[in-house]
Amino acid sequence: MLIVLLFAGANVATAGNADVSLKLGNGLTIADKDSSMSFNFGIMLQGRVDVLKTFEKASKPITTAQARRIRLKFKGYFLNQKLNYFVQLSLSPTDVKVGNVFLDGYIKYSPKTIRHTIWANKTTR
Repeated sequence: MLIVLLFAGANVATAGNADVSLKLGNGLTIADKDSSMSFNFGIMLQGRVDVLKTFEKASKPITTAQARRIRLKFKGYFLNQKLNYFVQLSLSPTDVKVGNVFLDGYIKYSPKTIRHTIWANKTTR
């Protein structure tokens, strides 16, 4: 059922004062109707499958599969649309082994009185 909703790109629900939508490529979004907050959750998976087959009659193919990249993304705004956030976590086996789970993130404040953006971020790698 969830896969059908992902491919349909349908609005899932309106619960109380929040709109909840699930769209392919955009993830799960929960937004307050009065624009006081927004939360977006997305996941990205990249897999790799290797098949090794020699051209001998008695040999069987050797197949290996691994998760190359697993990323969780959280983004949105809170208090009002001027205060944005973004967090990206990397849960691939190679990143978890070295303790490098927090991949990227920022908090950004964009007031109307200033034309520039005030932001702070943390980038690894």
